[in-house]
Amino acid sequence: MIQANLHGKIPSSLQNSEDFLTSTVFGMLEYLSHSELLFKVMSDGMNLNRESLNLSFGPRVVVRYFFWPRLASCEPDLLIVVEANKEKHLFGIEAKYFSDKSSTEDDTVDLDKRSNTQRDQLAREIEDLYVPSTYRYLAIEEADIKSRTMIYITFENDLPVDGLEQSLVSVKVHNKCSFDKSQLYWLSWKSIYLRLIESNSGNLQDRRMITDLVRFFEKRNLKGYTGFKKFVPTDRLQWKLEQVAESRLNWRLGAVP
Repeated sequence: MIQANLHGKIPSSLQNSEDFLTSTVFGMLEYLSHSELLFKVMSDGMNLNRESLNLSFGPRVVVRYFFWPRLASCEPDLLIVVEANKEKHLFGIEAKYFSDKSSTEDDTVDLDKRSNTQRDQLAREIEDLYVPSTYRYLAIEEADIKSRTMIYITFENDLPVDGLEQSLVSVKVHNKCSFDKSQLYWLSWKSIYLRLIESNSGNLQDRRMITDLVRFFEKRNLKGYTGFKKFVPTDRLQWKLEQVAESRLNWRLGAVP
């Protein structure tokens, strides 16, 4: 599908599809020969304490991807299970492009009567990280879970504080799990692009896939600021001072030279 997009063969109905964006980016990351780039991408996540996501798993790691799993009360875009040192680390990922959360907390309805569509989307996805049926779906044991993390990906340039805080309030009010704000992270699509263009690791096939992903981001205008490409040393600048005759200056207000 990424080739169809790069060559302009994607229907207009898919151009702004968040599912298409998520499956293309993380689907390609899944097929790389190593997980290093995935971890670098996720490590750019930031929580409400403005702390980066610290990922350190050691050399022997198994990563499993579950796209759009049907959980107890939601269907997140992606669940990632990282197995390291006999421990499991569970990551929920919800990705947005131009839209906001599909549902927010409806405070006009009694707390115990709110349906899923009246609950905050991220809050529901966070709560499902603690549900036994999720562990069965992932074929893992609750006792083996070392950490749970939720990552919210958007096109914004800065931390969406209000949206994240609303989700955390919803989790706290419903009191269904012990999740706290240090476990909820925001990630920008633009920072993923920067990670991609910085990457030079992997075999030839990996680099070809990453190159296609970079082109995909650029075609979708998901680029981040990459800095100045070239600085000119000041000693190479051609400075020229020229004396201007006072008679040639016109200081009258509103005068046109």
